[in-house]
Formats: sequence, C-alpha cells, structure tokens
Amino acid sequence: NTSRKTLQKSIGEETVILAIEVLDGIDRNIYSRIETFQEYSNDLILQEGINESNQIFEKLVDVQAYISEKDQKWVSKAEAKITPFMHDLIYNRVSEELREKIGFYERKYDYKVYGEVFVTNKFGANVGQTGRTSDYYQADEQWWQLAKRDGVYIRDIEYDDSAGVYSTDIGIRVNDKNGNFIGVLKVVLNI
Repeated sequence: NTSRKTLQKSIGEETVILAIEVLDGIDRNIYSRIETFQEYSNDLILQEGINESNQIFEKLVDVQAYISEKDQKWVSKAEAKITPFMHDLIYNRVSEELREKIGFYERKYDYKVYGEVFVTNKFGANVGQTGRTSDYYQADEQWWQLAKRDGVYIRDIEYDDSAGVYSTDIGIRVNDKNGNFIGVLKVVLNI
C-alpha cells in the first residue's frame, strides 16, 4: 500500500509537470506567432495599403453609410459568391503578400498553420485578406476593439466560421512609424 501510494503520488506529480511543460510550449508557440505578425505590421507594402485605404475613406462624406452598404451587400451574398468588389480586395497587393506569407508556413509545416489573415483600416473596413471573410466591417467586433485598445488580442480556442477551422484568433494593432493607429491585423491560428 505504501509503495502504491508513493508511486501514485510520483506519477501524479510527473503528469502535472508534463502538462505544465506542454502548456508552456503552446504559449511560446502562440507568442512566437504574435511576434512574427507584430513585426510584419511594420511591412512597407502593408503600411502603404492601409494608409491608402485610410486616405480614401477620409475623403468620403459619410464613411459609416459607405461601410454599412458594402457590409450589407457582402453578407447577403452566398458564401461561394465573389463579387467584383470582393475580388478587388482578395487579389490586391496587400492580399497577395498576406497569402505569400501564410503560404510559406503552410509549405514549411505541410498543413494550413493560418486559417486566414486579414487587415483592416482604422475605420474597421477590410483592406487585404487571404480569402473571403464572413463580413466586410470589423470595427463592431470585440476582438477588433480590444486589439485597437490594448495592442494585442488573443481569443480562446473556438471554431472560426469565416476560416472554417478550430483556432485561436489573434488581433494586432497596426501603427504607423509615428505610433499612430492605422488599422488592425487579424490572424486566425489553426490549432
């Protein structure tokens, strides 16, 4: 009995230690991905694309009406349908670069590491994306607001409808070279 109790205690302690090591490894992996995209948020093509979008939106008479109209049309289309407006967003320079970046990781690890990646302007409208997102307007989402406010947002593991994978979503605030807020980058990390 004494040997059994000692062995059970030892196995229990080893299991806890192993679980802690595994969780630490997962945390390091997630934070490594965050750092990768925080560094990428300073990319010249990304910054130029966001700034161009912000300049266009700043010239609009009613930004919110424009966004609402585009978002309503976006979500009303069947999931498989890509409108010319969506096509222009999905295949612009920023989007091509985003696909190139996540494609590198897919080839390296031989699976889709990122379900999707997209970036918005400071108004919450999509600027570039790796594929069709479930909606066009993001500023009404909690992840967007918290990433803007706190710099980084990490969601617990859930099923992401837009990407079609179980994931943890990472929101990263994008600042210009002077530290001014210009947009938010969302990374759907496939788990």
